[in-house]
Amino acid sequence: AGYGRGADEATVLALAVAVALTNLLTGLFALGVRAEQRRRRDLGQLVAAALSTSVDAVLVLDTDGQVAYANGAACALFGGCAVDLRGTAISRLLEDVDAAKLQAVAAGGAATLPARTLGDTPFAAEVAVSPVADASRGIVAYLLTIRDQSQRLRQDEVEHRTRALAQLGEAVGSIAHEINNPLAAMIMLSQVVATAPGLPDGLREDLVAIASEAARATAIARGLLVRLRPATAGPLGPIDLNEIVRHTLRVRRSGFAAHGITVVAQLSDALAPVRANPGEIHQVLANLVANAEHAMHSAHGRGTLTVRTSVAGDVAEITVEDDGPGIAREHVLRLFEPFFTTKPVGTGTGLGLSIARRIARAHGGDLVAQFEPGAGAAFTLRLPVATVARPAAEGEKVAIGSRPRRI
Repeated sequence: AGYGRGADEATVLALAVAVALTNLLTGLFALGVRAEQRRRRDLGQLVAAALSTSVDAVLVLDTDGQVAYANGAACALFGGCAVDLRGTAISRLLEDVDAAKLQAVAAGGAATLPARTLGDTPFAAEVAVSPVADASRGIVAYLLTIRDQSQRLRQDEVEHRTRALAQLGEAVGSIAHEINNPLAAMIMLSQVVATAPGLPDGLREDLVAIASEAARATAIARGLLVRLRPATAGPLGPIDLNEIVRHTLRVRRSGFAAHGITVVAQLSDALAPVRANPGEIHQVLANLVANAEHAMHSAHGRGTLTVRTSVAGDVAEITVEDDGPGIAREHVLRLFEPFFTTKPVGTGTGLGLSIARRIARAHGGDLVAQFEPGAGAAFTLRLPVATVARPAAEGEKVAIGSRPRRI
């Protein structure tokens, strides 16, 4: 019987049957285990295959908040392969997200969170979290579905700006009507006083400038509504860009002196006339000069403004250059967006450059920016010339310091 004692045939038979039954049960159990393992493996492969076809990014996290699985859409969204993402902490991909935050998001259904690719490119992500629970162990994993919301947010912003522009357009009509009367009075009184005998020449010129600027303000108020709609240039005629520059700088000379701005005008004698609306081109130049003056005075309390005219083939150019703080790189792509401004609240509407570019393009030209962070900025207005330019000649140079000089 295996215990050092003899056994009869019945005992041997009973033990043999017992061993056979044990082997049979063990074999059946092993087969069951292997079948369950195959079933789970097949189910896992089926789930992985299903998730891999999802157009949404899917991540499976362990309870430590690390990526255990990433589908193809997640790899594309975060800029890496599954191997790169596996083991990555979710806080690396979704800012300030931990296990507690995941549970809060799961309770709320979904949330828009700041996200970042493996290459550190930020984007907005809509995240839905589903806890994966085990009956005995509780939560064992988290299933995250992630969608890039950057395009939708940009579209929402565009729609918001469009509505704001439409509302502003409606308001401009009434504003133009309200300010026309006081502006007309300013024009009339300035012109009447300017004709009085015995006035000093400087005062007479200032009164003429006041009347001119009031007339320009009237034209701007009437035309702003048009400018906010699809751009169409106003009445066109041959104009001298050098004269536009001289007039703009002459009108603003007192402001330059007050803000410690030295102005250098380099005006090319080679310019041919351009076909343009003089009021609108003056509006563009005045905006560029005012922006430069504000930037330099705010940054340094002084500065040098350089205004150049030049011609390149059939294109005439006015360049307004300052030595202010320049343009931050994160602002470059938004410079010409409506309502975008870096000025403090109450000192800028964010419409100046947007309208200026619309005017330039409505005239068949363009407005472009060049910058060097910390070393100033330059804006160039380009307009097609009406005739062939004359040969180049030495430009005119005028400096305006703390004491205003005529231009």
